[in-house]
Amino acid sequence: MQLDKNITLRPLDYKNELLTFYKSNHLDIALKKSIFYLEGNRTDIWLLNFVGAIHFKLSNYKNAISYYDKILELDDKHFDALNNKGLSLDKLGDFKQAINIFEKLLKFNYNKNYVVLNNLGVSLKNLGIIEKSIEVFKTSIELNPNYLNSYNNLGISYLEKNDLKNAEYYFNQGLLIKNDAPEIFNNLGKIYLIKKKYEKAYEFYLNSISLNENDISVWGNLAICLLEMDLFVYNKNQELLFLQILNKNVQVNPRNIALKGLQLLKLNPEFKNLINKEFPLGFKDLDSLKELANNKLFSRILEVAPISDLEIEKLLIEFRKFILLNLSKVMSLTKLLPFLISLAKQCFVNEYIFKVTENEEKLLLILVNNIKSKIKKGTYIDPFKISCIACYQKLYDFNIFKPEFFNSKIQSLVIEQIKNVQDEKEIEKNIYKVVNIKDKTSKLVKQQYEENPYPKWTEHIEPVSYNSLKNYLKKSGLRFDSDHLCNDYPKQILIAGCGTGKQAIDAALTFKNAEITAIDLSKASLSYAIRKSKEIGIRNINFMMCDINDIELLNRRFDIIECVGVLHHMENPFIGWKKLASILNDGGFMFIGLYSEIARRNISSMRKIIKKLKISPTKTNILKFRNDLIYNKNKRCKNFVNWSDFYNFSEFRDLLFHVQEHCFSISKIKSYIQRLGFIFSGFENDEAKIKFLMNNKNSDLFDLEKWKEFEINNKDIFCGMYQFWIQKIKDNPSE
Repeated sequence: MQLDKNITLRPLDYKNELLTFYKSNHLDIALKKSIFYLEGNRTDIWLLNFVGAIHFKLSNYKNAISYYDKILELDDKHFDALNNKGLSLDKLGDFKQAINIFEKLLKFNYNKNYVVLNNLGVSLKNLGIIEKSIEVFKTSIELNPNYLNSYNNLGISYLEKNDLKNAEYYFNQGLLIKNDAPEIFNNLGKIYLIKKKYEKAYEFYLNSISLNENDISVWGNLAICLLEMDLFVYNKNQELLFLQILNKNVQVNPRNIALKGLQLLKLNPEFKNLINKEFPLGFKDLDSLKELANNKLFSRILEVAPISDLEIEKLLIEFRKFILLNLSKVMSLTKLLPFLISLAKQCFVNEYIFKVTENEEKLLLILVNNIKSKIKKGTYIDPFKISCIACYQKLYDFNIFKPEFFNSKIQSLVIEQIKNVQDEKEIEKNIYKVVNIKDKTSKLVKQQYEENPYPKWTEHIEPVSYNSLKNYLKKSGLRFDSDHLCNDYPKQILIAGCGTGKQAIDAALTFKNAEITAIDLSKASLSYAIRKSKEIGIRNINFMMCDINDIELLNRRFDIIECVGVLHHMENPFIGWKKLASILNDGGFMFIGLYSEIARRNISSMRKIIKKLKISPTKTNILKFRNDLIYNKNKRCKNFVNWSDFYNFSEFRDLLFHVQEHCFSISKIKSYIQRLGFIFSGFENDEAKIKFLMNNKNSDLFDLEKWKEFEINNKDIFCGMYQFWIQKIKDNPSE
């Protein structure tokens, strides 16, 4: 129904209507209607404030400020307009301006000064002026001893000082005011997580969730807590929690959650019996297989990440084989279909790394030919058969299936294995190429990633968004020279070697107003990245094919350059690093990831063996070598099954069969940083930093000589890679 612009509503009418939409979270409708009503009365302060509030809730802080400014043009001392403008500026990272507004409000001496003081304290804390924020929060509490927000924020300030005793005291004081405050329970959980008292932290997080199950940050904290907890006894409630966490977009790697969830399931005696069946599986095991298929957590784990567990891998191989060998007999067991679909998704996500026997290959060929015949005749194709095929090879590869052939039961499988691949092939045709790849090593690397785009990620974790570079650096615990900071907000960010796009998408969401340039050698990787960015709704990334060796052809400069896991695959990593440094603005930052020669000592040794044996990196050879490692009794060989990269084909190839690889020492990294005119800003690895600080001071975090000594005594601490930030101080690096 269209609104008649001539209709005049009483204020109470539109207020009730708009508030109903606002409270039910129909913000788009509330916004459209309120703007419509404003056309009839552009000086309605309640409406102007309401529109500002909607924009604030939608994180459109600049738009919110524009409406608060309209109110201030009518009344320059309007409390809500000034206060809300201050809150919006704080969200934008303009803490100094926010502080000015809150201090101005205090001079008017409203009866809500305790609220203003609380907001002032938050901005001071965000600016890093912790001691002053503590004073302000305490003044707010003196004015109103029952104002919960000030107790909570005071506790947070103490928490940022690592003063856990005072932080806990004020959080508990807050609970005396309101004993069902979910944010207080969440913050108490953080304290006990820091104290490594995980059971206690776990209880606080459960309390918080029971009061507000929609706060995704609490679910993330709970996930971190569960990852740290020692699981000795199966707990059904924890199984349900793992399932809920995997179904939410928490800021924790789903692969880690999946592995921990699997650890919990294996503590369940019934589940343990299911996975300890003697092979080969037969109809005698059918009831057990049905039980396994009915486990929702297990099915979800299969869908989100490669199973990094050899015992489970062997079970899944046998289950897949049993279905194929007995397909005509089991197709009537419709309750097995959802699990078979989950298994097909697992095989797709691990890139079909499971071993296949010759007999299975023969039966699969017969099945495919049978389906080809049905397609020609236009007869019904059972989804069981399609799902079974999808457990062995992605459906797109057969070039006979079209999405419209299938019913809704396997829709998600069809989207993943046919439609998405079709979309990527179309995207690939239109990828912008800066210049043809000329470097010999770059061509070899490009070929590898055209064959195996890496990594094939599925689940996305949305990062925290920042509106200030300083705030981001402080929150990350990084050292920086504020006098030489390139920009208060990074306008241009380069992801050099973006692969399949996860890092670029994270950067685009972390700095939503920045322009992201993401380059890679591989069109297959870029097409995957572009599809995923469209799927998530990212619009501030420019993807293009370009070699770091030709980076000057971009003809632009950047405030941040991220290059993780890339330089060590170049012919000359220092030259590549130097080229990147030349297009970084003074005061800008680089995030670098490089392999550690100490942590990868066993990998380097195995790569030498592979080279000596002249094993070419074909899929057949790589899978055979992997299978040999599984059954090799040599302890050094057995260690490889503990790497998560062992359980995905592209990752395994990248681990041991990469065409080009260099490893680094901390001494060499220190030398390169100095030669390029940078200062070391800090490592990214939280686990390493926590362990490092057990025997070192906070100031030592930026001393690479201390880190060198630390790594010698903790050889596997950088088993992934060194990941660190550096800041550019001068623009004339030495040769």
